[in-house]
Amino acid sequence: MLNSSQRNPLLMHSLQQWGLLGIIALLGAVPRLIHLAYPMQYDEAYTFMAFARPSLYYALTDYHLPNNHVFHSVLVHISTRLWGEYRWAIRLPAFLAGWFLIPATYIVAKRFYNPRVATIAAILVAGWPNLINYSANARGYSLIMLLTMGLFYLATRVLHEDRLGLWLLMSVLAAIGLFTVPVMAYPLAVLSIWMFMEAIQGRFWPTYRTTTLLRRFALTSLITVLLTFLFYTPILMVSGSQSLFANSFIKRYPWIEFWQKVPTWLPYFRDEWGTGLTNWFSGCILVLAIVGAIAHRQVAKPYTPLALPISIVILFALVFYRVELVTRAWLFLIPFLLMLAAAGMVAIGDWIHKRWGWALLLVLVLTGMVFFDIRKVVNEWPYVWGEMDRLEKTALFLSQKTQVDDLVLVNFPVDPQMWYYLSQYQPHPVRLKYKGGEIGHVWAVVDTVSGQNLDYVIRGRNLPKCNDPEDYHRIREIEGVILYRCDIEDGGN
Repeated sequence: MLNSSQRNPLLMHSLQQWGLLGIIALLGAVPRLIHLAYPMQYDEAYTFMAFARPSLYYALTDYHLPNNHVFHSVLVHISTRLWGEYRWAIRLPAFLAGWFLIPATYIVAKRFYNPRVATIAAILVAGWPNLINYSANARGYSLIMLLTMGLFYLATRVLHEDRLGLWLLMSVLAAIGLFTVPVMAYPLAVLSIWMFMEAIQGRFWPTYRTTTLLRRFALTSLITVLLTFLFYTPILMVSGSQSLFANSFIKRYPWIEFWQKVPTWLPYFRDEWGTGLTNWFSGCILVLAIVGAIAHRQVAKPYTPLALPISIVILFALVFYRVELVTRAWLFLIPFLLMLAAAGMVAIGDWIHKRWGWALLLVLVLTGMVFFDIRKVVNEWPYVWGEMDRLEKTALFLSQKTQVDDLVLVNFPVDPQMWYYLSQYQPHPVRLKYKGGEIGHVWAVVDTVSGQNLDYVIRGRNLPKCNDPEDYHRIREIEGVILYRCDIEDGGN
């Protein structure tokens, strides 16, 4: 038992660690808060307008597109009902999940490694541009990453603590993750394989007998499946099982075609995961992660290396599952990648100098990341002070010019953003699709920035009139968005 003279230094050291983590989390909040003011993006705008905004009923039952990250949509619905339909309120659930990911990564990294690795991993998560982006994007991916960290933390505890409450909590978190986005199955597969590897190495002794551990795991899996089925019951009853299990966006490829496409998909991972960073810095992190995996015994606690179950799941997906490699489906790997990079940094630092080597290496590497992230923040700073982007300015202009019976035509890739902005500025419900009835004027919003032209926007609308580009008159241009109007009463063909 420790006496008071032994406890005080330990307490001070612990307080210093948590104080440093608090500073890291506060610094990580700054760019995330700034990103809350960023213009609405395609997927989050559609998710809000189609699922979260109408009612809880729509959020819980409508799955006509996999954009509905159901549990996240429910949180967004509650947030906007409490605070209003502001961008920051729409993004608040994703923001909180992305922000809490910083201390969650620290806690998990400390369980697997040591405080030095945990601190560096938290810093990397706090400043990683792609994670910052998803912390201010009203989608369920930041929540998936947070739930994954929570599950791995619980897993390290249940192997040494036979507490049914912890096993039950794992079931709840896993079911919530699957209810948010079905790709939660990937991190759950990694977790299951990791726990199995721990079990076969006897790391659960003397907490469990083998049969007891198997019963706990089977019961947890069963509860997860039952809870997930219960959560999805409203969707199965209203939208049907096909909406979940016959997703047209998920296509399995034949073996040869799949491997022909893999080289075309991989650059998307580099571009998205390394957004805001130079290729050399992203490459540096990858090399450090490889070093961290190789030096596992040097820097990690006696657990199965995380890289091993991750590699097995990736290999299974490549060999047997063979669906398109979508970057967002694998986002949960980024915190693990940064943990491994932090471990590699500490390993190299220890080889250089036991005390200061890793710290010097951290400073040198982070200088590059901070510079590029600051550059991105500076570019977005005007939005913090209320500057509108081109689509919001267009919506504001239209709200002052259109009448209740006017029709506004917009097309991909700006239609959900315009839908959202028009809903915020229009004093009356906006008509974006013709479903019969009288039409006063037809407005066409042509976003030349995304390569649109007038013919593309009005094509295939099947209007009673105004189906020919020559029927439209150019009204105004707003930062590359050209507004055309067809006056039906003046004889649109």
